Amino acid sequence: MPLRDYQQEALDALESYVASQEGNPLVVMPTGSGKSHVIADFVLHMNQQNQQNTLIVSHVKEILLQNYEKLQDAWPYGSIGLYGASLKRRDSQNDIIYAQLQSVWNKVEYLPRFHLLVIDEAHLVPKEGEGMYRSLISSLKEQNPELKVVGFTATPYRLNSGMLTDGDGSIFDDIAIDYGSGENFVKLIDDGYLAPLVTKCMDTEYDVESVGMRGGEFIQTDLQEKMNDKGRTEKAIQEVLIKGLNRKKWLIFCAGIKHAEMVCKLLDFSNISARVISGETPPNERDQLIEEYKSGKLKALVNCDVLTTGFDAPITDLIVMLRPTQSPGLYVQMMGRGMRPAEGKKNCLVLDFAKNIERHGPINQIKPSQKGKRKKTGQALVKSCPACKSYVPKSVNTCPDCGHTFPARKIDLDLISSKLDVISNVAKKTKYEIKVIDMWVGEHQKIGSATPVLKVSYKTPNKIISEYICFEHTGYPRDKAVRWWSQMGTPASLRKSPPRTVEEALFRQLEIRKPNLIKVDFSGRFPNIVNHIWR
Repeated sequence: MPLRDYQQEALDALESYVASQEGNPLVVMPTGSGKSHVIADFVLHMNQQNQQNTLIVSHVKEILLQNYEKLQDAWPYGSIGLYGASLKRRDSQNDIIYAQLQSVWNKVEYLPRFHLLVIDEAHLVPKEGEGMYRSLISSLKEQNPELKVVGFTATPYRLNSGMLTDGDGSIFDDIAIDYGSGENFVKLIDDGYLAPLVTKCMDTEYDVESVGMRGGEFIQTDLQEKMNDKGRTEKAIQEVLIKGLNRKKWLIFCAGIKHAEMVCKLLDFSNISARVISGETPPNERDQLIEEYKSGKLKALVNCDVLTTGFDAPITDLIVMLRPTQSPGLYVQMMGRGMRPAEGKKNCLVLDFAKNIERHGPINQIKPSQKGKRKKTGQALVKSCPACKSYVPKSVNTCPDCGHTFPARKIDLDLISSKLDVISNVAKKTKYEIKVIDMWVGEHQKIGSATPVLKVSYKTPNKIISEYICFEHTGYPRDKAVRWWSQMGTPASLRKSPPRTVEEALFRQLEIRKPNLIKVDFSGRFPNIVNHIWR
């Protein structure tokens, strides 16, 4: 299946980074945007064109199988294996192996030498210490010191230690491309690749200010005790029954197993078919419940500490949050369960009884808190409409749902407007068209690589921005270099074959046209040139 335009852009950015940069990159793609397709094409290109063996790991069986199936579809006769206890397979001689972290982290000596390690759900890699991920990486690097680690995630931050790329102990160095924030995220919704979220402020709310914290998150036992308020929970479920009346599939997040069981009993009493699913639910029973939910036998899944990753049910059109969290990643993962598009689904309604939207703000404008600091409600960029009870970003003057006009106020330049309830629409711009004053080319030798690349530098009014063209590589990097030359070359140059070497490109540099503008994406750590413009 051909990649969508943004998936191809993500693949281009990742492969360009791997070809020209030293670090370990992250690719940020929101839940439902099809990152498994990008992983499959990336792994396939690296194997077929660069002869690089790859190990893909995840802690979640469902995610692993989704990724495996995408590559099987693209390369049905390829050397692809599975390794995992719950998968009941331990393939160990394939060029590409999809492995459960829990099964493979201490079995590296039984596996082939890998050039690439791909980690899905990369936000689960610990910041420091040992752990399974770091032990696996250490063992793989003993076999191959040149191992490249590539991460995919929807949430490039941890609970209380900031971005995954921050700090001396970070596995990842840069974000190759980010579709999880800003205008890139909004464009996925506008183009129909993600379902929008809408929300209403609740009449019933849980007060958790007195709940203690440990490690940056609410203490689980204290939180469940606070949330196990039968009277308040009964009121919350009554609101769900009224506001979610026309919604087809409900996914409800609770603060603990006892809390989930209470909610499930209240739903059953109201003739809503529902079942509890938690970390204690046996795997076979969990799979059966999920299948009954997808098939229509169950209207609601009431869950505790599961279904935040690897759960794929596009029909979900109601998210109920009955558990608060200080974790921006968990907040985004919960919201993301409703963002997959489905036939007849216009949007997903979010009913947040736990003040998470107030606590964290629009999901494409998340800013991780510093270690040790408690996130407080009332500081996020949202407010409620007094007319229709929708949550809207704090800076809007007119409610997008009912047209209510908010009283005039002093403009706060730090606030960002939006047409969506829990998604900031006019996010910080990341792509700019920049004037090119001058351009020059030279040879660049990547440390540890014997293959040179062409470094093209553009002088702009504020800085010099460079890109790297891989004429002497094979496969996709070479194809991209040919496309670059066909765009940049003069008409006379296009009648000849593109350069085969960097030396030839330097000799023919007068055949390259200097663009008037370059379009640059600044969402990653390094500027990424995405287009050249002549006017």
